[in-house]
Amino acid sequence: MTQKEIDSHLKDILPRIEQTAKSMCLKYQRSYDWQELISIAYIYVIKVQKRIEDKDMLRRWMTAKICQEIALTKSQTNLNIQMNAREIIPDLNPDNNEENFDPYEDAIKAIEEYRQEPDRIKRIIFETYFDKQINTCRSMAKYFNVSTLTASKLIREMKSDLQEIELKQ
Repeated sequence: MTQKEIDSHLKDILPRIEQTAKSMCLKYQRSYDWQELISIAYIYVIKVQKRIEDKDMLRRWMTAKICQEIALTKSQTNLNIQMNAREIIPDLNPDNNEENFDPYEDAIKAIEEYRQEPDRIKRIIFETYFDKQINTCRSMAKYFNVSTLTASKLIREMKSDLQEIELKQ
């Protein structure tokens, strides 16, 4: 099928493709621009135009590409959204002195505060994890003679406590 044939058939099937794109966005609870999804599907169909034989096959290929873009985490649409989310937002606070900024300052304070933990068991787990460098589930399970599931739970609990302390600061 040539690009002219694809364009002429697309005029006929476009309302159905639009409906499919909108319903797939609703089904997967995505707030994508459905027109962008149709554009991506169109570009894809143009690339594989030699495989497409008729109008129904064109509709199926475009629908499949739209579903793929919505459902797969490594799709072009999802990767574009992730890249846009990673854009750096400039600091608008002129008083903030970046020279004295330490990204680990809060974490270090949280660790020092956790060392003063009144709960003896939590303090022992903390000292084992940080001071004795027994910081994997298996090694901690072997050290305390408990299951790896229990050791994992203890490590997660300690880390969540540290995060809570860090967020308070």
